[in-house]
Amino acid sequence: MTLSVLPAVVAETIEQGVDGARRRGLSRRALVFLPLWLLMLSVASWRAFFELWLRPFHWEKTEHGLTQRGEADAGDQCNFSG
Repeated sequence: MTLSVLPAVVAETIEQGVDGARRRGLSRRALVFLPLWLLMLSVASWRAFFELWLRPFHWEKTEHGLTQRGEADAGDQCNFSG
C-alpha cells in the first residue's frame, strides 16, 4: 500500500510547486528536477539511517584544505603561542 501512495504524493508535491510558482510569477522549469531531488533525498535519508543503525559512533568526515600532495599548507596552520 505504501508504494501505491508514492506516485500520488510526488504528483501532489509537483502540483503544489507549480501552483506556488504561478502565484509568485516564477519560472516552473526547475520543477522538472523535483522528482529526481525527492529520489536523492530519500536515498540519502535511508543511507544515513542505516549508517546510524549499523555504526552509531562512526564519523564520515570530508577532508578540507589539503594540497595535491596531501599535506596542509604552512599558512593554514594556526600558531596559538603568544
